[in-house]
Amino acid sequence: MKTALGLEDYLAENGWQILNDDFIGLVRSSLPKGLAAHQIGRAASRLGARSVKIGRQRGREFPKVLLEKFRLGLYL
Repeated sequence: MKTALGLEDYLAENGWQILNDDFIGLVRSSLPKGLAAHQIGRAASRLGARSVKIGRQRGREFPKVLLEKFRLGLYL
């Protein structure tokens, strides 16, 4: 969720959505090597980020309300 909070401006400009490939790449840069993409996606889903379709690709939706909850420390 720290990655999503860092992307808040980008998410606001893009309807609170980001492509999975972009999100996973950013998360992997701050986590140990060898973490599978499905593990990142599963964790994001469990934390409340919805899986959405963006054009022909899959992505994640991080609503503003969800980001505010994380910022306030309700889930971190």
